[in-house]
Amino acid sequence: MPRPKSLASLVRLTLADKPLKTWLGQQKVPVVFKGQDDLEVYANEEALGVAIRQVVMNGVDAVLEGRGNTRSASSASNGKNGGVRIRLRHDSRQFSALQQRTSFGVIEIADDGVEIPRELQSRIFDFGYSTKGSSHFGGGLNIAKRAMERFGGRLELTTDARGKRFQLFVPTGIK
Repeated sequence: MPRPKSLASLVRLTLADKPLKTWLGQQKVPVVFKGQDDLEVYANEEALGVAIRQVVMNGVDAVLEGRGNTRSASSASNGKNGGVRIRLRHDSRQFSALQQRTSFGVIEIADDGVEIPRELQSRIFDFGYSTKGSSHFGGGLNIAKRAMERFGGRLELTTDARGKRFQLFVPTGIK
């Protein structure tokens, strides 16, 4: 049986990945992670890393789009800090009537970039669909969603008065 892993450690490991860290440094968009090591989860490390990378990169792209595609941290046009925030929390959910209520560690990734219009939100996980125009192939969020599903996880978009947040639900193994 697989052993549980610290969710915070898995996020830190992904953010420390050299190609991602280099790319983030070039974009000049701050990525802030606040997480505690008390959440133990069961996840395919590689699949979870792919999902985190794709969602973080999507957030950075949204921030840059909100700045008018400039890489100057002082040019955020929406009055927010122009960054990506990652936090961890615990949740207990029942996603369908056929499932038992299950415990999850949740990675919440929020950004200060452009919003996704409500009428387009149902399509953002479709392969080949992008809100960013022809310069993006529209596969990142689809890849992230499929990566999460590989180990029983889930990826959702939440929008409300606080903005948009992607939530990666990672099973804890506790029912």
